[in-house]
Amino acid sequence: MFNKPQQEHRWLDQLVGQWRIEQQCTMPDGKVNQTEGTMNCRSVGGLWLIAESTGKSDEGDDWNCIMTLGFDPLQDAYVGSFIASMIAHLWPYRGKLDESGKRLPLDSTGPKFEGTGMARYRDTIEIVSSDEWAFTGELQQEDATWLKIMNSVHYRHN
Repeated sequence: MFNKPQQEHRWLDQLVGQWRIEQQCTMPDGKVNQTEGTMNCRSVGGLWLIAESTGKSDEGDDWNCIMTLGFDPLQDAYVGSFIASMIAHLWPYRGKLDESGKRLPLDSTGPKFEGTGMARYRDTIEIVSSDEWAFTGELQQEDATWLKIMNSVHYRHN
């Protein structure tokens, strides 16, 4: 019943720490929002990662987000969730490391920007170095291509 951390869980440990975030979001209408914030990532029992981030939007509004990530050996996949103060939707995550071992694409579903129906989304964590990682958000369009809507870079804060 009880699990011990495996190699896949230890992969998440490289995200543990305090981070400074530089983020850019591009809405489907082309409007670009830039923001900065901070993120605190902590481990829960070596099995789960809890990432809490806060910041201010271009308009001066406060935002905060919580991401959970872990590896489920029964599903042989990374699983988790994402919530944000600006949207009332729980984003479920599921994904696998790519062959390089540096990128973790996480598939999800969420509301379309225009508010009618649901769409597929993909958030990808990419390890750049021990002190930097990137987070990219993409939306699958009607023609099945992916549109990058968000990009953030996380710098370790000492």
